[in-house]
Order: sequence, then C-alpha cells, then structure tokens
Amino acid sequence: MPRYRSFLFPEASVGAESLTLDARESHHLVRVLRAKVGETVAVLDGAGACYLGRIAEANGKAVRVDVDSVERAPLQKPQVTLLQSIPKGKTMDIILRMATEIGAARVQPVFTDQGEMLIKGERLLSKVAKWRLTMIESCKQCGVSYLPELAAPLALSDWLAAHLSAGGRVSPPAAAFPGGRVSPPAAAFPGGRVSPPAAAFPGGRVSPPAAAFPGGRVSPPAAAFPRGRVSPPAADAASATGCAGILRVVASLEAGSRPLREVLEAAGAVDEVVVAVGPEGDFTPAEYVALSEAGFLPVRLGANVLRAETAAAYILSVVDQCSRKA
Repeated sequence: MPRYRSFLFPEASVGAESLTLDARESHHLVRVLRAKVGETVAVLDGAGACYLGRIAEANGKAVRVDVDSVERAPLQKPQVTLLQSIPKGKTMDIILRMATEIGAARVQPVFTDQGEMLIKGERLLSKVAKWRLTMIESCKQCGVSYLPELAAPLALSDWLAAHLSAGGRVSPPAAAFPGGRVSPPAAAFPGGRVSPPAAAFPGGRVSPPAAAFPGGRVSPPAAAFPRGRVSPPAADAASATGCAGILRVVASLEAGSRPLREVLEAAGAVDEVVVAVGPEGDFTPAEYVALSEAGFLPVRLGANVLRAETAAAYILSVVDQCSRKA
C-alpha cells in the first residue's frame, strides 16, 4: 500500500513513464508530509485512474514520480446523485466530505426556503471553490477513485424546471456563472483550477416542477391512489424508474413515506438514484409537493429525526449497501 496519496490537478503533467505534480501538491507532499525520494505514492486523477509509483525527485515545487503501474477503477452502478439543500453554516463541508467518502457520483447543491440564503457572484464562486477543495482532500484521504461532480448551486425550483427542457437530464444553466460558464472560472481557485478534467464531471439530472395539491397538502390526497393510499403503491417505485432507469427519493417525515430499503428493493436494478435531502428546517410543504410531482418518492430514514448531515450520510450509505447487495 502506497505511503502517500496525491491528486492530479490539471496543472500537473503526465509522461510515458513518469508524472510531475503541480506546485500545490508538491508543496504539501514534500514540505508538509516530508515525503522523500524513493517513497511510494498513489496519484489519483479523480476520473478512475490511480498512478502508482515512487518519488524520483522531491522538489517542493514540482515532485516527479516514476510510475510503476496505472490502475483504473470501473464506474459504480447505480450512479448516485445527492440533491442537497444548502444548510446554514459549515454543515455543507461535512456533507460533501461524507458524500465523497461514501461514493456519490455527483452532488447538486440547491437553495431552498429554509436553508442557506441565496448567494451569488464572487461569494458563491469562493464557496464552490472551497467545497471542491474539501472534496478533493476527502478523495485523497480515502483513496476514492472518482471525485464526485459538484454542480453549480441553484434554486430548487430552477433545478426542477430545467428538466422540462432537458428530457430528464440537466446541466447547470449557462447563466449560473459569468461568461456563460457552468462551473466557476479557473481564476476562482487559488493557484489556478482545482477541479479534475471535464470528463470527470458528467451532467446531472433533474425533474419537472409541480403545482401544490389543494389545501396545502405535501402529498397527493388519498383519492389520488387506489385503496385510499397517500403515496404510490410499491409497484410505483419500479414505474418511477421509467425515465432512463432513474429512481428518485426524498428523505421525508411526512405521512405516507415508506422505509428507504423497501422502496429500493421494489425499484430493482436502476442506472441512477437521485436522493434529495432537506435543510435543518426541512423542505417546505410546497417544496415537498414539487418534488412529489417531479417523481420523488418520500422515504423514511429510521424512526428518529436526523440532522441534515446525518440524513445525507444515512441515505447515501443505505443506497450504496443495497446496490452492492443487488
């Protein structure tokens, strides 16, 4: 097992038999960790490749690694997207670390009524840059082969609405960042870009918006389903995957929610699972309605009320274990 792990930023260079790390990773490896010539290192590119080798030159600005072998990890199925309401404070950092460790394929941060206030411009760019670095550090610490895509934050309503024009698949709107970019410009990151090559970031997915049910209900009235049910029958978990094999679930304490594992087992094999988790104050009734109309099935995460970061870790872990069992 390699003694050290590093990340292959775009500023690094890869040759036929060796690679040279960028200044940031070189400084951390040599000055902070005090790595020396001859010691083993694994260099992750965040897109499935891991370069195994030994340090040939311990330069604090450009570490050279002689590569002995390259391992490539297969993509995990199903691909899991975390639709996460941005919580207040630093909780999002914890959520992103855990999502990376558990193996989420992508994270779509969304602004909701009871979460973090909507932020824009330079403050948003700075926050996204910090989030990316947090995920990269977690990737290195845990040896994760695929760095999750971190999509541009936007309002939940916008994320849902984008599905109408994208046929079930969506990328952040061009207006999310200056110059029509769908990710922060390179200048937003200290020392240049900190994200892996674009190929590591496939597009996210979304669902259409919805109108509220009469009387402010957060789920369809009993008459909406046979036998007086207030949520789709078990078979609907399978039919909900009709859009390119996508299963959508939302963590919920609302009446009619079903155990997460029950819904996952009813759905069977799928290509992608989208899990929605609300902020500390939960989704509002109107947001629950919009998610329900978009095809999200309400699921329970045990018997207790969980913090936002605990709920995210719980739902991602259960989906991961159920998919591996399948």
